[in-house]
Amino acid sequence: MTVLWVITVCIALTHGVGLTAGRITGVWWWVCLVAVYSMAAIALVCLAGLMFSDPGVVPRAEATCFPIPKEVQRRISDGSHGTHDSAGNIVDGDRSFCVRCLVWRNNPDPHCCGGPCVQARPHHCRICNRCVLHFDHHCGVFGRCIAGSGLHGNMKYFVTIIAVGYGGFFLSLVTAIAGLVARATREGGWEDQ
Repeated sequence: MTVLWVITVCIALTHGVGLTAGRITGVWWWVCLVAVYSMAAIALVCLAGLMFSDPGVVPRAEATCFPIPKEVQRRISDGSHGTHDSAGNIVDGDRSFCVRCLVWRNNPDPHCCGGPCVQARPHHCRICNRCVLHFDHHCGVFGRCIAGSGLHGNMKYFVTIIAVGYGGFFLSLVTAIAGLVARATREGGWEDQ
């Protein structure tokens, strides 16, 4: 709803105030109109990408859930699995077992020297209760984990929607002010029909 509200405000400021009430004409009318509706379309595409794309969740499958480490099996059989938050993850070579969501996660090479694989480290999102690769944060506005690197995950949609939101609001504000100033300084001012 936040994205739809921002799109509505930007279109209302640009189209309603700047172009209609302010009566901006000529090439600038088309430039402002195409720009604001293009930004709105890009924001809607990014919103769909955020809502429906996979951020990089470690899937729950037989390959990622088994074998269950003996320590975890013991805690489950004892009924003490509810105390998993105080227990650390179990590391086995180049992978680790998340004791919260019960999946094996591949860890990056520890000798990577700070390259992109360091960011690939899996992280457990306590809100979604799942492990995500390239985890950045859990966004309360979109209700999703924001994660990814390059073309993977949903980070590209998140960064684009934020940039388009600021750009669209700036364009709308400038267009509205320019339209009102142009209307006020035109011969006849506000009474001009």
